Amino acid sequence: MKKLFLQIIFLGVIIYPYNLLAQSKITDSLLKALASETSVKQKGRLHIKIGKEYISVDTLKAKDNFEKGLAFANNANDDMGKGAYHLYTAYLYCDKGKYNDGLAEFNNASQLLNQFLSGKNFTTAEKEEADGMLLDAELSRGNVFLELYEYDKAVEMFWQVLALINKTNFPDKNLAVASTYQSIALAYYHQAQYQTALRYYLQSLPYAEKAGNEEFVALTNVYTGMCYTLIKKYDSTAVFLKRAEPVATASHDVTLKTMFYARSAELAMFTGNHSKAVMLYDSAIHYASVTGNIYMQATFTDAKAESLLKLNKISEAKQTALRALALARSINKKREIIETQRVLSAIEAAAGNYNEAYWYLLQSKLGKDSLNTAELTEKIEVLDKKYQSKLKEEKIAQLQKDKELQQLNIDKKNLLNYFLAGASVALLVISILVYRNYRNKQTLQQQRIAELETEKKLAATEAVLTGEEKERTRLAKDLHDGLGGMLSGIKYSLNTMKGNLIMTPENAQAFERSMDMLDSSIKEMRRVAHNMMPETLVKFGLNTALKDFCNDVNQSGALKVNYQSIGADNLEMDNTTAIIIYRIVQELLNNTMKHAAATNAIVQLTKTDGVLAVTVEDDGKGFDTTILKQSKGIGWDNIQHRVEFLKGKLDVNSLPGNGTSVNIEFVV
Repeated sequence: MKKLFLQIIFLGVIIYPYNLLAQSKITDSLLKALASETSVKQKGRLHIKIGKEYISVDTLKAKDNFEKGLAFANNANDDMGKGAYHLYTAYLYCDKGKYNDGLAEFNNASQLLNQFLSGKNFTTAEKEEADGMLLDAELSRGNVFLELYEYDKAVEMFWQVLALINKTNFPDKNLAVASTYQSIALAYYHQAQYQTALRYYLQSLPYAEKAGNEEFVALTNVYTGMCYTLIKKYDSTAVFLKRAEPVATASHDVTLKTMFYARSAELAMFTGNHSKAVMLYDSAIHYASVTGNIYMQATFTDAKAESLLKLNKISEAKQTALRALALARSINKKREIIETQRVLSAIEAAAGNYNEAYWYLLQSKLGKDSLNTAELTEKIEVLDKKYQSKLKEEKIAQLQKDKELQQLNIDKKNLLNYFLAGASVALLVISILVYRNYRNKQTLQQQRIAELETEKKLAATEAVLTGEEKERTRLAKDLHDGLGGMLSGIKYSLNTMKGNLIMTPENAQAFERSMDMLDSSIKEMRRVAHNMMPETLVKFGLNTALKDFCNDVNQSGALKVNYQSIGADNLEMDNTTAIIIYRIVQELLNNTMKHAAATNAIVQLTKTDGVLAVTVEDDGKGFDTTILKQSKGIGWDNIQHRVEFLKGKLDVNSLPGNGTSVNIEFVV
């Protein structure tokens, strides 16, 4: 069933709400401006903007306006106008599944917009508009790499886009950051790393909410619900789809409606409600057809056919699957063709048409083999060689019959030669095996030595960490029970003495100041003792301790920390592990407050399928992560040693001016 989610829907960069009435008013306004415009350069730009408004409504009108706009832009030598032409023309290609053509157009758009921005003859408004289009083109290039299954290139492009967002004066930065995080999530999603994809969708949500765009927030909730479906947490899927439902059903944004009904249909399908799934897929197919997206129509129609099969509506399922196959073939989407052939095979088998079922199954398997053209060509060449070889063998056999007596002596000589050659080869093979065995033993010995050294380092690290925490606990207890008790006793004695003494007003005032200082000393002593060994960590566990620590940082005013806990409410682990993870988060936030110059931070604790993920992200000045290899700081060494001790995975993502994100995963 996971094939239902292998759908790459090209959405562009920043998703604006599509409202037919608003679009009509905008188009009318642009047409009026065009009628009164005299500047060749501005006429070109207005034509391209009008074409942009027609992209989702009338592609012929969009193309016509784009071509007129390009003609004016060429006459005016306007790089910004030409860049806009290539940018929005790329959308037309991508909407029809022509991603390589779209990528070429995005590349042209980026080149022309950078060329425009490298000059000096532009206004502030023009710079902001060009920055926005450049950001659009770069993120769209990353999305095209997703379509072409080049995920490493896509993720690399998305991190570059995040850096570009911070460098430009783009007005909708929160929307842009949220969209970029979602594109990163999409890259991991298509590599079946669904937990990582979910984490980035959750990270995009606060930015989407800050942007104030209800439709975009609803779409983000839809994608988050999609990831929960993939990890089979259907209750969570239902929660996020419920959040999106009021906006999605009332919206005029066709893309939002398409995605909402598609994801809702998938939830119904996975939970066994196939009748509901069929109705929801009908809605998704309808809205996909409004935008002319044949790829989505083919995918949703195939899924609908599978639900109809589950309902035993064989005839309707077959007609639906054939329609899906025709759609997939019209845009040459091989994976969808293969999947639809698989569904048709199951439908024909259910109808008792076993010959047809076998034929579709065979076509599906052959289609898988043909996905790689080079591999298919190679197979054809191999078959041809086998055929030619067979012909030669038959010819040789015929000749051998005619010359059997003459060949007998030759065969005897050849047999002797073969024996000698075989003996030589056998001797060579034995020598190679002996040498290989010797090398393997040496390799195993080296591996064992390395393992012993690693065990020794871990034992030393464990001793240091255990000793450190024991010393912290002892000091905290001595401070709280010893020094704290003494200070409290002194305060009580002084209060008792005050009632038996007659003091002048000046002495009384001095006495009160001394009592205040004593109270402050007691509070500071308790704070230090709490930091050394938080009582909440021992009594209530890691989740509560981290929440209290983040609240304390918030109350101090040094940093605004947003603590998020997912699936960690009833987290169980030994005390040593909990203390080490607590110290890691404590050290990371202390580093943020000392070095990052950040105003906001996110601390996220996620427990899924035996994996505990800790994420600490800030919006500070960031840094070049290569300096960590030369870092001699005790704090960073402590973090690495603690992660290594728990056999965790540490990932640091940061760029100068782009904040820092630290992700750590432990098996618990």
